Amino acid sequence: MADAQGAPPSIPFWRGEAPARTEELSLEVSTLRSRVVRDLEAGVDSQEWLRSEGALCASSSRQLVAYVRSQLESTGVVPGSNDLVIERFFDESGGTQLVLHCPLGGRINRALGLVMRKRFCRSFDFELQAAASDDAVLLSLGAQHAFPLESTTSLLAPAGARRAIEAALLTSPLFTTRWRWNVTRSLVLARRRRGKRVPPPILRMRADDILASVFPAQTGCQDNHTAPIEIPEHPLVSQTVHDCLHEAMDVDGLDELLEAVARGDVRLHFRDTCEPSAFSHEILNSRPYTFLDDAPLEERRARAVSVRRGLPASSRDLGRLDPDAIAMARLGAWPSPRDAVEVHDALLSLVAVRMNDAPDWSGWCAELVSAGRATTVTTACGARLWLAAESLGAVEALWPGAVVAPPVELPAALRNEPRSLHQLAKDLVRGHLESLGPIRVADLAERTALSVGAVRVAVAALEGDGVVMRGHFSEPNGVEEVIERRVLARIHRDTMDRLRQAIEPVSESDFARFLLSWQHVSPDSRLVGAVGVLEVITQLQGYELPATDWERHVLPARVDGYLPQWLDQLCLGGEVVWGRLRGPRGRLDGSGRAAGATAQTPLTLGRRRDLSWLLSGRLAADPESVVAPGGVAADLLRVLADRGALFVDDLVHSSGRLKSEVEEGLRELVARGLVTADGFAALRDLVDSTRRRRRSSRRRGGTPGCGPGGRWGCLRLGNGDQSDDPEEVARWWARQILHRWGVVFRDLMARETSLPPWREVLRALRDLEIRGEIRGGRFVSGVYGEQFALPEAVVALRAMRARSVAGEQTVVNSSDPLNLVGIITPGARVPVGHAASVLWRGGVAECREPGIVRGGLHDTAAH
Repeated sequence: MADAQGAPPSIPFWRGEAPARTEELSLEVSTLRSRVVRDLEAGVDSQEWLRSEGALCASSSRQLVAYVRSQLESTGVVPGSNDLVIERFFDESGGTQLVLHCPLGGRINRALGLVMRKRFCRSFDFELQAAASDDAVLLSLGAQHAFPLESTTSLLAPAGARRAIEAALLTSPLFTTRWRWNVTRSLVLARRRRGKRVPPPILRMRADDILASVFPAQTGCQDNHTAPIEIPEHPLVSQTVHDCLHEAMDVDGLDELLEAVARGDVRLHFRDTCEPSAFSHEILNSRPYTFLDDAPLEERRARAVSVRRGLPASSRDLGRLDPDAIAMARLGAWPSPRDAVEVHDALLSLVAVRMNDAPDWSGWCAELVSAGRATTVTTACGARLWLAAESLGAVEALWPGAVVAPPVELPAALRNEPRSLHQLAKDLVRGHLESLGPIRVADLAERTALSVGAVRVAVAALEGDGVVMRGHFSEPNGVEEVIERRVLARIHRDTMDRLRQAIEPVSESDFARFLLSWQHVSPDSRLVGAVGVLEVITQLQGYELPATDWERHVLPARVDGYLPQWLDQLCLGGEVVWGRLRGPRGRLDGSGRAAGATAQTPLTLGRRRDLSWLLSGRLAADPESVVAPGGVAADLLRVLADRGALFVDDLVHSSGRLKSEVEEGLRELVARGLVTADGFAALRDLVDSTRRRRRSSRRRGGTPGCGPGGRWGCLRLGNGDQSDDPEEVARWWARQILHRWGVVFRDLMARETSLPPWREVLRALRDLEIRGEIRGGRFVSGVYGEQFALPEAVVALRAMRARSVAGEQTVVNSSDPLNLVGIITPGARVPVGHAASVLWRGGVAECREPGIVRGGLHDTAAH
């Protein structure tokens, strides 16, 4: 590859076709899909097979399996060489998109798309937009197109398919692009003139002029053509048609496919979904080279479809309308009159209404009957109906011999013109369907007092008018129902609105209020006792804070009446462990020693059972922190590695060092994150440089000494106890930060110092979303990047948005994890410092410097 040095392109700009997938490769794609589906149905994991046979990485194999699983759950079948899926769903404009999933390659799908487009045009007299890729064909239908999905089989009839392709080909971009290519390579059109290149736009115009001279019917006015255009016997025209049929398309392969469909060797599956399935996303967002018509990209109806940014958490309900949306549509469609005038209008639109279907109208109907504007009728089958006086002629024609009581006489000016019985039945059925939701034909016949046969005929006529649609709306596998198209579009819209409202983003202030409750800092969510301390540690483990701030600010802010004995009890019982996850950065002196642990040394509290992945994440993110120490620290580490956990006196005896040297060595090992102790009291004594030999109960909130700190031991586990799989470690961390914050996004991780690289955690979060364990979406407004949340956190967010903010005030120390000023709120960040605090007032932060942090035994006063 070399620099073109500004030379114009040698490939014609109008060659807008992309290479189609070969037949052999398409069959392999279908085989691969079938294998994954077979394994999914058998409960077998296909990822290992994909990695070994397909040379895929672990991430790619997981994505492939999740992709196929999503399609299988949403439509019940994965399209392949022997199974084609026809899917229909609404777009935002009220129209519908028809997708034929056919993974047989672009050459067959282009021919198939042109056939379906032309036949649809002839049936409905409507030029629609179409596109075709290697895996699907897309037809963009208008709001007036309503028909049973099963009737699309007529578009795939093998008879006359080639003639339909030739007729559709002449007006498609395929013909014009191939024509320009042929007239150029045949030298009929000179690409150079007088030693200079002819500009491409001029070449295009001259190619159109040549087409007009040899094929005038192609460029002529369509108003003068009433018969199909005949293709002339011209070498260039014949070559162009041949290239389109056998190079850009594969008409022979199409003939074989349509014959197989007619024989039943290739099965058709029909699905109505409330939003596009996973396999539909590609064709909806396809590029211009897939278009089978001349509409530009910005005018495509397919762009009006809202597509998820990823796979849905659960695809099982994509074909299911929201029952609440159906109920609301039924309630909203049925007339709700407020007086007799509105009842009269409703009777005119419904033609006739059974009395037991509108019992609350009886008073107003009686008023209309006394005024001569309405009456009642009793049919031969015993049905009693109300009707407006203007509909009397239609009712007498629909139910001959019906008894009208009281009789009414209409002036000639109010009498409707006579209409056919078929048209009257259509008006009656349409009036009821406009006021009802999805309903079975038998139930509709009962409500209209017509026979089932008459209702079926009327429904079929309304389908042809584009008014009514048939399908399975209340239950995907239930009895077929009919519904008025406008009502169905409303149900689809309400279903999508409910899904979107479920994750409607909250403001930053509401999110701050949610975090205060989620982390048990707000007064009504605080915990109690040692159990509460364990819950706080489980939520905050892996988050490093200055050593003394855990007991001075963080734990007292979350546990009422916090006592240090509770933390010692958990540590000595083996449930909780403390230590440093990341080693010192830039704090080694010339001899390679690290500064000793102090009150400001960042440490974390965690569950001992989770220590393996906590340390694995630290080693992967900060490998330089495990540089071997020297001097006393090295001697102590060697003794602990050889003899196991030891008390301080045992360390003095085994190392042959002074007790002061042992304490200094332990400080360095703590700062390096290499040792820990059974109890937290050992850390208290170690970091108290001035009074470490005599613990003062006065400094610990008036409580007596917490007792001995227990034995010292190595924090690092053996290699066999730590996970060496970075994806597994990232998955553990992803679950941990979700438990800590409820809602996770990148900016929120600004103070997470022990987290693995965000790209690995993000991949794990996406994997959890695919599995359906968490949800992805937009949960907090004004935040950049992807967001993920636990399902229970989404519910809590909704509740927080609806809760009043009056009187909500919470103070946290600046070292608390909830010091999120400048992270989720505007403004500069508040630095970590004992004298600083943050007041959250109704979700709005106010920095206090200096101030007093309330909520713990160790209140820090301003200096």
